[in-house]
Amino acid sequence: MWNNISIFILIVEVVLLLSFIIGRFNRKKLNETLPYLAVVFLVNLALNLVPYLYNVIVLEEKVNHVFGLFGCVMSAVQMFIGQGGGESAIAFSEVVSIFAYAYILAVLVSLISVISTVVEAFHNSIVNSFRLAKAMKQTDCDVVMGNSPRALRYAKSYNAVLLLDDSVSKDAINELIEDKYVILHKGFTETLLKGHLFNTNTRYNLICINEEKSLDCVDTFIAYKKAAQESKNIYLYVEMEGEKAETIRREIIEKNGMEAYIDTFSTNELLVRMLMEEHPVTKYLPNNFIEKAAVKQGTEINMFVLGFGKFCKEWYRQSILNNQLVTFDGEYKVLPINYFLCDTNIDTAEWDIGGLAEELEECNTAEYFPLPELPYKTVTIDKSPASREVLKAIKTKVQKDNSYTLIVVDTNEDCHNIEIAAKINTALFDKDNYQLFVRSEAAYTEDNANTTYFGKSESVFNHEVIVNDSLSVMAKKLNEVYTAQYAGEEERKRPDFAEYIQKKAEEDWNSLDYFTLYSNIYSAMSLRVKLNLLGLDYVKDGNGANTALVGERYGRNGEYAYSEYFTPSVRNALIAQEHARWNAYHLLGEYLPLRKDGITIKSEDGKKVRFNVKNTVSKKHACLTTYNGLNDLSSYLAEKAGNGCTAEDYDYYIYDEMLITSAEELLTSLGYSLIEK
Repeated sequence: MWNNISIFILIVEVVLLLSFIIGRFNRKKLNETLPYLAVVFLVNLALNLVPYLYNVIVLEEKVNHVFGLFGCVMSAVQMFIGQGGGESAIAFSEVVSIFAYAYILAVLVSLISVISTVVEAFHNSIVNSFRLAKAMKQTDCDVVMGNSPRALRYAKSYNAVLLLDDSVSKDAINELIEDKYVILHKGFTETLLKGHLFNTNTRYNLICINEEKSLDCVDTFIAYKKAAQESKNIYLYVEMEGEKAETIRREIIEKNGMEAYIDTFSTNELLVRMLMEEHPVTKYLPNNFIEKAAVKQGTEINMFVLGFGKFCKEWYRQSILNNQLVTFDGEYKVLPINYFLCDTNIDTAEWDIGGLAEELEECNTAEYFPLPELPYKTVTIDKSPASREVLKAIKTKVQKDNSYTLIVVDTNEDCHNIEIAAKINTALFDKDNYQLFVRSEAAYTEDNANTTYFGKSESVFNHEVIVNDSLSVMAKKLNEVYTAQYAGEEERKRPDFAEYIQKKAEEDWNSLDYFTLYSNIYSAMSLRVKLNLLGLDYVKDGNGANTALVGERYGRNGEYAYSEYFTPSVRNALIAQEHARWNAYHLLGEYLPLRKDGITIKSEDGKKVRFNVKNTVSKKHACLTTYNGLNDLSSYLAEKAGNGCTAEDYDYYIYDEMLITSAEELLTSLGYSLIEK
């Protein structure tokens, strides 16, 4: 009998060992391993009870059963640390030889199960430590704060580190580690940034997507930078919306000299900026609407904005900044887009609809140069985006000859957006002079000839957009091209001219204030508009092919007489378009025209008098005038300077021409190829 009992226990141990091995392959969790330990303990207890019972029943030993049973329990526990095998067990193995094998196997199973359980308890920490060490030593490492759905998508897509503070439970952290996320379980503090985790060889991009915590992150980062003893390549990107971002950048980031290390971003702004760059109005205008890069007289361009939430507000603003067009009627004039904002309870005072016109009218005196044209014509339709009144207004505009209408739909409900778009497409089934832009996160929505779906989070919330924003890259490269063009003779003689210009441009870029920085970005964004007006477009394929087409279509060859600015030509139309865009950016940035008597002398070297034509404190600029008004400004400065100066000596048109004349070099350096529109 005793032999059979030992064999049975041995079989149980083999089963336990096999189940343990299989469990390792299935990666059992700690809470699933603990019951296994309990079973192993019971087997151990049985092994120690067998010799005890043999001595009591067969050998009829007189023992204290309390102490005897307690000894069996203690021996069962000791087997987990490799001990056991007391005198009674050894004596019993001499009677039943197979018992020795069962006992030895039980000790091994106990040891393995204990070691495994300990490893399991610390497995996630150990694995995560290796992952974290590897991630933090890469050339470039993104660290995303928080465990929101957007943060998790970013981390999964770009192998980013998740920075999680104590508000995230240990169970949640373990689940993330098991899902192969890399976790840095620390609070965002100066101590963390100063610590050994952040080395000096890696560029770290810290990304905060919680707007409520953004300001605290900025404060912590600035405190760290001011106290840092060693230079680390750590950069902070914080999410902030609209005017708040501008205020924080101007009042905190710039005043602390942190422009090179801290950047702000808005998901809505980035998404709209990407869409505006890829889908300007000019991309959809028929070629017969364009003549010598200007829109033909009598053309009407409309834009309906259905819904006026955060996204559509940003769309409206950026469309005004980017979609500036001109027409020629004896002179170049702005052809403003007709905007129709369709939603209930739109606060026209907040958006200063009509206010800008009133402010400009106050400047309509002889003390100013000709006033710039209003960069938009806006009407609000106080109706639901899905209403019959809105649909009727759209149909009326689309049915007009020589018109093109763009419609953007975002009611903050994807299904509602898709439903509205379907109704519009049905109502306009026989028309092709319109384009719909519909926001939808749904994966199944597909573009068609008249409908473009947008808004999928991954399209904008990623490393290439937040850290390596293509428009910022283009703007920085454009700044480098301009820096080279303005280099002096002595600078050009330097043997390291290219490296010198690159470094100088980088330093200049990092010191730009918020307004000037974004002026450069929106200037770069407008390049596609100008190329479309030439019948061209670009693709980001890395080849830099056909870039010479810009010069061929643009037609600039050699020098032009100053008087040629005032005749209709492709060159002048693009200059006028850029000036209209520049005006729009400044007007929406709350700049107004500067009075003539507000112009002051900047410097005088005996050869030429230089003037200050802007006042950044009062936000006034004398160049805020019409295309022909720039000539009035130049003539005024020439007269004020005397010494036989002419308007040509104060030519402001050349600044509006710089982007298109630099386009070929810019596109080639970025590897963008030109194609037909």
